[in-house]
Amino acid sequence: MNTRFNVKAALLAAFATTALTAVASTSAMAYYAGETAGLALGAPLPQGFYFVDTTSGRSFSNTSGEDTLITIPVVAWSTPWEFLGGRIEAYTAPVIPAVVYFTHSSTKAIAGLAGPAVLVGEAWDIGSLIPALSGFYFSNFVGGYMPINTPLTTALGTKDAFLFNERAAFTYLKNGYNLTAHLVYETYEKQSTGTTSPDDFMYDLTATKTFGKWEVGPVAWGAHTFSRNGSAETSDFAMGALVGYNLAGATLQVYGGTDVTRSNLSYNDSRVFGRIIVPLGDFMK
Repeated sequence: MNTRFNVKAALLAAFATTALTAVASTSAMAYYAGETAGLALGAPLPQGFYFVDTTSGRSFSNTSGEDTLITIPVVAWSTPWEFLGGRIEAYTAPVIPAVVYFTHSSTKAIAGLAGPAVLVGEAWDIGSLIPALSGFYFSNFVGGYMPINTPLTTALGTKDAFLFNERAAFTYLKNGYNLTAHLVYETYEKQSTGTTSPDDFMYDLTATKTFGKWEVGPVAWGAHTFSRNGSAETSDFAMGALVGYNLAGATLQVYGGTDVTRSNLSYNDSRVFGRIIVPLGDFMK
């Protein structure tokens, strides 16, 4: 997996896993901590369209949480336009299908649709603007998940609610290294039940190295849920490892990890991710 293709794939894969997590938890978190680990999220995509399919699995160490297995297709567009030196990009998951949700306590499974997601923003090559900072990148995106009422969103308590996301990423790409910190803040609007969920802050960390077609290295992620209406604040931090491979122009990544610290949570949370990312070309030329 070469650095150039990693840059092309990074933001697309990030949003793909974002889309899946609209149904990943009964908490306020639609963004799934860890979903963008291993990606050079600060770097801009070359102009064109991209497709990704991502699968994520989650397992708890006790019966208080819900295991999930989710897969979804996403399309991204890196536009021909720039603003203030940054590349304008957009990502959409118009349909979020084929969701299976397992609950320990009742052993039931729920499949259905979650709210479509859209994010728009910019990514900057800082080194092209300030030569002394060659290899540094930054991006910022805003958007969220659209309101939808389905049996799945009803079961999760998120029907008819819009979830706003603000995301920033800092990346260093040079000599085969990908050092990235991706920071996410999200908040729900008031839901149809008249209640609101607590806001969340999450982060994904990456420190990988490419060797020819291969990429390996440690990854980590964490989440903090803020107090609302007297609820206790919670947090956790997980560490793991990633292996990636560039196969005939497509990028494959597999990684996973488990909690190493947690606060006000009674369980260990383990997660495994798999991605395939394919560039579709530029239909605008």
